[in-house]
Amino acid sequence: MVRQGQLGYQRMGIAGLPYLVVAGRVPGSAAQLYLFFPEQSIERNLAQLRNTLAAAWLGVVLVAALVGRALARRTLGPVARASEAAILMAGGRLDTRLPAGAADEFGAWAAAFNEMADALEAKIAALSAAQARELRFTANVAHELRTPLAALVAEASLLSGQVSHLPDPARRPVELLIADVSRLRTLVDELMEISRLDAGSEPVQQRLVDVMSIAAALISARAGKTGLPCMAGSSR
Repeated sequence: MVRQGQLGYQRMGIAGLPYLVVAGRVPGSAAQLYLFFPEQSIERNLAQLRNTLAAAWLGVVLVAALVGRALARRTLGPVARASEAAILMAGGRLDTRLPAGAADEFGAWAAAFNEMADALEAKIAALSAAQARELRFTANVAHELRTPLAALVAEASLLSGQVSHLPDPARRPVELLIADVSRLRTLVDELMEISRLDAGSEPVQQRLVDVMSIAAALISARAGKTGLPCMAGSSR
């Protein structure tokens, strides 16, 4: 390019150092002029700039991570607390509540959760009270029935000894009365047992039962009341 009379430049290394070489022909002469500009300071400045930008980039990344973590904690913290509260309520801690008072969506969410928890606690308390009243009513009814039932059982036992001496038209009603008193005694005993089981004062005992015999007895008792023929012994 210099021989053609043009101005040229090129970067090259001389003795291990970077230089910018600018060359051109001297006007009105065949002489060529070469100028060497050292670029060590430029590379040093570029290296410093590179290091500064890298450090700034790392700082920005670190600050962004800290800010993101703080925002995530602030955003997901109420969700985590709500999850913990739901788990506690599922485990029976009905007095669990969320801290409310914030003027954002999470504050409204916490207030709604607390209202739901209050309603659920009140409903369960009402159901527990109703169940307790039902258990007391069942126990009281069974207890109050025992005295008149004892008298009925005693009278039925006296009648059972005189059934054979009764006339035929009166024998069947007396037999039905004795059977009904016996079933009533069984029902009251079972009612007392159920009340004790519900109160937890008696352990539950499991045993195998013959469902067919129970069904046959129920059908037989029902048929005796309605006057229908009993089909309990049938293969059907």
